[in-house]
Amino acid sequence: SYTRRAEPDWRRARYTRGIGGINSDGEPEQYSLAVPQDPNPIDAGRFFSKLNETVATIAGNLTHVFGQRDSSAVSGEDRTLRLKTGFYAERKDRDFAARFFGYKGVGNISGVRVLPIDRVFSPAVVTGNPTQLTFLEGTTPSDSYDAHNTLMAAYASLTIPVGARFTGTFGLRGEYNDQELNGRLLDGTPRTGGANIFSPLPSVNLTYNISNNALVRAAYSSTINRPEFRELAPFSFYDFNLNSNVVGNYTLRTANIQNVDLRWELYPSSGEMISVGGFYKYFSRPIETYLINTVGGLSYGFINSESATSYGVEIEARKSLSEMTSSRLLKRLSLSGNASLIYSRVNLGESVLAPDLGGFVSRVPTAGTQIQSRPLQNQSPYLINLGLYYNDEDRGTQLSLLYNVVGPRIFAVGNNLPNPTVYEMPRHVIDLVLTKRLAERLELRAAVQDILNQPVELRQDSNKNNKLDSSDQSVRDFRRGAYSTLGLTFRF
Repeated sequence: SYTRRAEPDWRRARYTRGIGGINSDGEPEQYSLAVPQDPNPIDAGRFFSKLNETVATIAGNLTHVFGQRDSSAVSGEDRTLRLKTGFYAERKDRDFAARFFGYKGVGNISGVRVLPIDRVFSPAVVTGNPTQLTFLEGTTPSDSYDAHNTLMAAYASLTIPVGARFTGTFGLRGEYNDQELNGRLLDGTPRTGGANIFSPLPSVNLTYNISNNALVRAAYSSTINRPEFRELAPFSFYDFNLNSNVVGNYTLRTANIQNVDLRWELYPSSGEMISVGGFYKYFSRPIETYLINTVGGLSYGFINSESATSYGVEIEARKSLSEMTSSRLLKRLSLSGNASLIYSRVNLGESVLAPDLGGFVSRVPTAGTQIQSRPLQNQSPYLINLGLYYNDEDRGTQLSLLYNVVGPRIFAVGNNLPNPTVYEMPRHVIDLVLTKRLAERLELRAAVQDILNQPVELRQDSNKNNKLDSSDQSVRDFRRGAYSTLGLTFRF
């Protein structure tokens, strides 16, 4: 596969005025263009970038069954001894380069700064003469990088039935990954990120059939989370969602995750299911965002925290109403839903290897400045998904009504200084999908996503008590908008 992404001309401008500012005539102050002393990623400027990435993969898988089907199985499923094995190889290459330019004032530009957006950057104003604007390049050596990743993996798993009720699956996957990123710091010093490591990843899955329609599962697996190229690159860019600079960390290491699951499942009839389970995850060196203390506003980097844990319970159910009523309408309805309660905590440790805006990485103590124990970023404490489905096969009509809500989660990691953590508040989301067969080969599909279009609200932990309460302030809200589609499908 080949990916090319180009940002041809991202233009940025910001108008501000003092809160409560009044002129001598009693009228409010005019908004004026924010013009930096030197080109920067936030104010008046233009940004260009190009990214090229190629990915080549090859994979092979083999399944071998030993013996014949076991007729003594409780639920009648295939309980033969099975061996699965295979390999996967991937090569990924990327090159990235950016350029940015900024506008700067020459002398006193108070008269220019109040011009409207369609005039302030016109050729008549950008002349480089006194009291007007000049145009400068701000590109630095850190604004480009190239990266390569070679992954080679192989796995084998053996499924062993024991008697009529118990089945065990034991597997091992080995991954060798060679990752390399070549970039430069702000001052032009070359830096290389990435590592070549071998990761053995064992897994165990045990199933016990309590009866023909009920079973218990227990599972363990080891997984990894490798840093992305972008997280390794000492390239600094401005994130308009976070309203902050974000810079990579060339010292990032691969995170290891240990997963344990226990689940009870009941299948009352075909297409129906009830499941109750619990899970536990332990993260070693999880990759997290880190708030960098800077004078000119918010800045984030990526770090390896010391450890993290996540555990909780979840329930899932699917139920058809066909056997519960004689109503033709209700017989075609089915319900599904799942809900989870999750507790997570990150332990930063006493110090972390964190970058500055120049890309240089140093060991920084966390005590006194950072929130050393907090939930995982983007991890909600609860989530609920519900679905109502209508299916009339005779008339070729299908209707789905979906509901989703997630609990408050960290949107931007804060610290104990003037920038507390920002949370994204819960919002209720409803989607509607209709499919109607118009003819043997013609089908109509209509959908509306996020019908309620509730605002996305970001709230800051203003009192710095590491939780949300009524005294915390809302710092931003916006609506994403409902999204509607209508289409026809013709099958030849």
